[in-house]
Amino acid sequence: MKLRFFVVLCSLLSAVACHAAGADKVAPAEPPVDVSVRLVNAAVGEDVKPNDPRVTQTRTWIVQAMKATGEEDEAVASACMRLSRYLLDVTKISVSPLEVLEILAKHAPAGKPMNETTNRYFDLRVKKKLGHAEAMVALAGK
Repeated sequence: MKLRFFVVLCSLLSAVACHAAGADKVAPAEPPVDVSVRLVNAAVGEDVKPNDPRVTQTRTWIVQAMKATGEEDEAVASACMRLSRYLLDVTKISVSPLEVLEILAKHAPAGKPMNETTNRYFDLRVKKKLGHAEAMVALAGK
């Protein structure tokens, strides 16, 4: 009997201590940041506002890439970041995630996997040593 009373008393004291410390209050969640804003932030290295023209252009390219590849916006943005970082880490070629996104938006064939386009872009940039503009032209000519 005394043990049961002790356990209940400890539980009540614990609940009161948590309430007094404010543990029952949950901090309001911050609104989610748009994927296009995050991608531009990563590309330029600074915070940009959602109404920035670069964000508007990025949002348009993400929608185009989504339509072509059938992927979600997060997957498109992640692929752009991965390829950008990989090119810098492995080959020391500085490629912006926005450049990769532009390639996907303008040259990803409809219904084809996203990696086909990113692999071709990688080959053009690394093996053929083309710049972004030349790679765009090469992909347009296929």
